[in-house]
Amino acid sequence: MRSSRTLVLLGIVAATLVGCSASVDAVPTPSASAPAASPAPTGTVAAPSPSASAQEATLTLSLDRLTAVVDGASEEVAIADGEAIVALMTRLSGVEPQTSEMEDPWGNGDFWGTRYEWPGAIVALIEGRASLTVRAARIGDVPVSTAAGIAVGSTRAAALAAQAFDEWDEDDDGIADHLGIEGRDVAGTTSLVRPGEVGIEFIGLDLDGDLVTAIYLPANDYSDI
Repeated sequence: MRSSRTLVLLGIVAATLVGCSASVDAVPTPSASAPAASPAPTGTVAAPSPSASAQEATLTLSLDRLTAVVDGASEEVAIADGEAIVALMTRLSGVEPQTSEMEDPWGNGDFWGTRYEWPGAIVALIEGRASLTVRAARIGDVPVSTAAGIAVGSTRAAALAAQAFDEWDEDDDGIADHLGIEGRDVAGTTSLVRPGEVGIEFIGLDLDGDLVTAIYLPANDYSDI
């Protein structure tokens, strides 16, 4: 069993995003009879700053909380509040999730919790606490990243520059297929991959080649699940 892969990945399947394009209306050509425009005033005129509501929305991931900024308003939702996480993801994605019951990974027929899936994101809700996997650069129209700015589509080099660390070389080719970022010690635990050292929890990054394909949290190196 993989020690540092937590319940966030149980029963998860890849989410697919459908790209969309925007069209721009042509600008009408002035008629010949239209009056000539007045000369522009001399000097420099500063462009008005965009209002907070006009700024792009964001969703920032951390081990303790999700922080969403939409229409200039900021909202923080604790990872420990699973129902609030589900409500936030539903609101940002603009669609209701597909839900399914999660069975234990050993096939004993026990149900551990509920999985919620939206385009590009999955939440596993177990005993009220959420585990989140993001497989898209945006949820709905909202870009998603870690506090260090790492998102789906970021490069390995960018992740390493943001202090990411090797977590697992899945195919044993000497290059890590999974990285960790924003790691911190968890008192009272013992690492299963660093014998004798305290365990850590972190945000996990899946990579395909040198590109980040998924972000998952929370992850740790002391659980035997």
